[in-house]
Amino acid sequence: VSPAAFPAATRALLATGTNFADPLSGSPVAAGIPGSVLLSLPTCMPSVTSAEIDRLTATRITLLGGTGALSSAVQARTVCS
Repeated sequence: VSPAAFPAATRALLATGTNFADPLSGSPVAAGIPGSVLLSLPTCMPSVTSAEIDRLTATRITLLGGTGALSSAVQARTVCS
């Protein structure tokens, strides 16, 4: 959905894909920015998510749920192996 809705965006919101509450609650924020809500695993960032952040040229990434939901490895954009 992100590529169709956002040819580029300076901001992105990152949420865990294992729990629906954070991405759902972040959707209104994303609409107001505007920016894309992207999903990640709690402990590492999938390569497709990292690639989408690069494609968007997002310079500001907000973690929804903080480090309780997404680890510091996700914050550092550590790609899952």
